Amino acid sequence: MPAVVTKANTSGTVVWFADWTQPDFVVGIRLAITSGTAGVDCTLDDPNATSTPNWLPVIALASTALQTTRFSTPCFALRLNMSSTGNATAVAVATFVQVTFGR
Repeated sequence: MPAVVTKANTSGTVVWFADWTQPDFVVGIRLAITSGTAGVDCTLDDPNATSTPNWLPVIALASTALQTTRFSTPCFALRLNMSSTGNATAVAVATFVQVTFGR
């Protein structure tokens, strides 16, 4: 099932935990932005175990309305990162679809 995370009206982040134990790690990502600037990052650190995980860009910060990518580097978590809002109705939505084998 796809996981959908949303950030609206304020800058900040929302974390989604991937199943990094999959033998063939593949996640499809769609980022939709109504206004403002947002991106998608990944980390190899456990965000619950450290207060400062290292986040790396998967979809760079942009204001493009719709972006998609296929991500195959095993990671602990992905996050929607909304760095700025264009107006009071700004919304960024990230959809993650992880391929699971043998389930």
